[in-house]
Amino acid sequence: MTADWRWDSFWDVLRQEEDRMCVALPGIVKEKIDDRYAFVDFSGNIVKAASGLVDISPGDRVLVHAGCIIQKVSEKEAQELEELFEELSRV
Repeated sequence: MTADWRWDSFWDVLRQEEDRMCVALPGIVKEKIDDRYAFVDFSGNIVKAASGLVDISPGDRVLVHAGCIIQKVSEKEAQELEELFEELSRV
C-alpha cells in the first residue's frame, strides 16, 4: 500500500455511485479494550470496533463492517484488499 493512499479517497468513490454496497475494511487490532471492544488501525485512523464476534489479539489483521470486527484475515489477504481499494480509489 502506498503511503499517500487514504481511506477518504475510497469513501469518495463510494459516495459517487448510485448503487452502493456495504464493504468490510481491513485493519490491524492495536489494543483490546475488553471482551467486547478493541481499537483498530485503518492506515493511521484508530477507531473503536465491537469485537464480541471474533476472538482477537493485538496485531491481528481483521475485517470491520459497520463498526464490528467480523473476521480475522491473513496478512496476505489484508494486503490484497488494501491494494484493491487503492486501485478503486484511482478509478
